[in-house]
Amino acid sequence: MKKFLGIMIAGLVLFAAALVLFNKLHTSPGSRFLFSDGQATWVQAPYEFNNRANEIEERSTTFVKTFETDNDVREVSISLKVTGWAKLYLDGELLHETGGPGDGVWKREATVSVPEIGRGAHQVSLKVFNDSGPMLVLLNADKVNIGSDHTWKVINEDGSQQPVKTIADPIKMPAETQGMSVREHFLSTLPVSISIFVLFVLLARSRKVAALFNDPVRSEDHSSYFRFTCHALWLLLAVNCLSIPPDFGFDYQGHMAYIGYVFNNASLPLADQGWQMFQTPLYYIVSAIVFKTGQLFSLPYTPAEVLRVVPLACGFAQIEIGYRIMKAVFPKQAASQIAGLSIITFMPMHLYMSQQLGNEVFAAVFTSAAILYVIKFINDPEKLSSQKEQLIFSVILSAAILSKISALLLIFPTVVCLAWLLSRNAYKPQAITLIGLKILFFVLILTGWYFIRNILELGQPFVNGWSTSRGINWWQEPGFRTMGDLVAFGQALANPVLASVYGLWDSLYSTMWFDGLLSGLGIGQRPPWNYSFAMPVVWFSLLPSVAILVGIYRSFRCKGTTLKPVLIYSVACITIYVLAIGYLYATLPIYSTAKASYMLGLLPCFGILGAKGFAQLTKNGMSRMIVTGLFACWVVFSYLGYFMVR
Repeated sequence: MKKFLGIMIAGLVLFAAALVLFNKLHTSPGSRFLFSDGQATWVQAPYEFNNRANEIEERSTTFVKTFETDNDVREVSISLKVTGWAKLYLDGELLHETGGPGDGVWKREATVSVPEIGRGAHQVSLKVFNDSGPMLVLLNADKVNIGSDHTWKVINEDGSQQPVKTIADPIKMPAETQGMSVREHFLSTLPVSISIFVLFVLLARSRKVAALFNDPVRSEDHSSYFRFTCHALWLLLAVNCLSIPPDFGFDYQGHMAYIGYVFNNASLPLADQGWQMFQTPLYYIVSAIVFKTGQLFSLPYTPAEVLRVVPLACGFAQIEIGYRIMKAVFPKQAASQIAGLSIITFMPMHLYMSQQLGNEVFAAVFTSAAILYVIKFINDPEKLSSQKEQLIFSVILSAAILSKISALLLIFPTVVCLAWLLSRNAYKPQAITLIGLKILFFVLILTGWYFIRNILELGQPFVNGWSTSRGINWWQEPGFRTMGDLVAFGQALANPVLASVYGLWDSLYSTMWFDGLLSGLGIGQRPPWNYSFAMPVVWFSLLPSVAILVGIYRSFRCKGTTLKPVLIYSVACITIYVLAIGYLYATLPIYSTAKASYMLGLLPCFGILGAKGFAQLTKNGMSRMIVTGLFACWVVFSYLGYFMVR
């Protein structure tokens, strides 16, 4: 009964939160979320997608609709919504003007009363202005059929007209993105994948191989050998990576400018002094030290080549952390340890993010290390009462926060998990509170200086990258969101390149299992991946995706004193991050908002749940052979796909 009540209360809280968010998105003038109204839909001028940032500058588009009335129509009410501001005309006569530039309102609405529209042909037109997003119109009228739809037109600069595009119409993608079909690359490498599949099916069928993995005495040896294999493959990947010029990566120039500022000034910049200078500083401090060390030894490499060592080393460390987590969660279960470590090591977002400059992989290592410590506490709650362990955990968590502010999301599920652990082990509320306050005190001591500095200099503890207070104003397409963006999925499976424009789930899938945003490069440019292998991974990744989902389902049905809390904690961490990404996606409508790489620090959670799911999927002999063969294809293709080519 208590469990049922707990589920009901949690469900009601989530439902209430969803209602509040929906109401805010629907009614707020600043909301970039668009809802169609009645028979009309939002329309805009046709355009071809561009992934570059747009400057804040005034632009305008004129929308027109020609219509006829058979009789005189009196007291017509026109309901109007626009993004930006607009002038409404009927037969060339100005009826209404909504707002103007500089008042900070992104979306406006108005109701205009027209005393009479005479019989005959008429034209309603709207000149819409916007300086920080696309120009869109939603118009309804109660007595004449002029609702905005496909029958409306836009007037081009040369005076010609063309039909509008509704927000439900597909986005026209540049020709440069159309040639990267998953199907074509999958078929071209089919002989390779069949060979790998058959080989590993035969291995999985072998009784001797099965006996090796089922031997609890020797299982630790097998997973340890696999760990060293992963390390060796990573070193080979790193050596190859360092031999290719590092001229790409998400916000590459911005990260380099931040590191250069720290190196040249021996101080930290403020958030308004550069594109990426709002980021927390630990990665940039360490990178500046690494570069200085390279100078001391007169290494014959460029700054960017030296600095690539940092993310590559972090990727190596991530493998070691993942191995230790798999051992702690699945003791003497070699198959589960290897499956989990494979997901951590060979997940495409881990492979491609570790080969470019940026703080994402650096922060992920500390986030994963914090998760490792939480799992240690779950396995042995008495460690939580040790001040030494509290201090080490606080240092790791603080390093994660000072590397990337998103690590703060880890705090809520971690606090709940640790409080539950202590209460289950008969700790009194006072003792639980004291332990929590100690960890909080250590974290505040280690991180507080940065946030206090921001308050003193900028008036707030943290400034995000899209804040107008930085004085760096910009916007990116598509510039708005719809309900369809939150539920649509499938485009990433056909062509994952820039699939983020099609919806939240396409964006997460295409950036987790493929470099769907092309490492931030412009249209027509591509990172030096081996696409013959990287593209088929999109289809092979359906298997580990299913395994993770099965692991999530099994988490709530699992029985075990330590395994179930670890599984639930992993689910909670992923849920918190996905909700945060979803909220950011809904409120910041740029194409690259929902990057799965924001969850890079949760690789151990994905590995744990994937391993649990694979254990379920391989319970009988036939499924074990098929799953093993397909998973081996995923591993090999992932590694080869992100092994850089010249």
